[in-house]
Amino acid sequence: MEIDRIYNRDCIEGMREMEENSVDLVVTSPPYNVGIPYDIYDDTLPWAEYYRWCASWLTEVHRVLKPDGRLCLNHYFSLGSGKCRTAPLMVLNGIAQEVGLSHKSVAIWYDSHRSKCTAWGSWLSASAPYITNPAEGILFLYKDTWKKQRPGKSTIEKEEFLEAISGIWKIRPESKPWTKANFPVEIPLRCIRLLSYEGDLVLDPFMGAGTTAVAALQERRHYLGFELSPAYCAIAQTRVAEVASLRSLKAVETTDPPVKSISP
Repeated sequence: MEIDRIYNRDCIEGMREMEENSVDLVVTSPPYNVGIPYDIYDDTLPWAEYYRWCASWLTEVHRVLKPDGRLCLNHYFSLGSGKCRTAPLMVLNGIAQEVGLSHKSVAIWYDSHRSKCTAWGSWLSASAPYITNPAEGILFLYKDTWKKQRPGKSTIEKEEFLEAISGIWKIRPESKPWTKANFPVEIPLRCIRLLSYEGDLVLDPFMGAGTTAVAALQERRHYLGFELSPAYCAIAQTRVAEVASLRSLKAVETTDPPVKSISP
């Protein structure tokens, strides 16, 4: 399995072909199972089936992570309306621990698209108020040990480090319609800066429009990912190529010009 590539295939099948203990960091946001109209994926599985599927890919994530590898998993905290009465982030935390991962912490980031309440349930009454949740959560899990076992170069600045460890992240949702569900690039950027060194390998099993790969490339990390949709995979590869081109151009522009010899 070559690195710095996005494979158009099922992530479970793909990860099974990866070497054990080979990944430094996984940053991902799987399908939420809330009926998002993806082009080829069914986002309306029965919740029991959905969680069994999550156990399958989390098992492979555990296998490919290095002993000091980390996982950043983004999902809803809870879904409490209609038929979607479940707490995905909490359930996935339990599943992850069942397959061998250890829980470290959780951060929340606010999604302004869901910050305005349009339904109150029982208005000004304790009868049955509706409690909205305009935030998503990022689980931080690890394989065997949280502390990285080798030195390396970090790339996070003081201000971002302080906000990151506060556990409350103010991040704008992605506005560009790359796919039907867009992952803000600031999330993988922050996770990568906080939890990996330059040159580390970052995996995203649900690459979508390539946002994690873009973030990894920007931060001088290697990337690897899988995406079922050929259309989304093409978008991801285009975005990655653009970032790689800009990096090459910047490297040329910042290189000192050669010193010319001057004849006496």
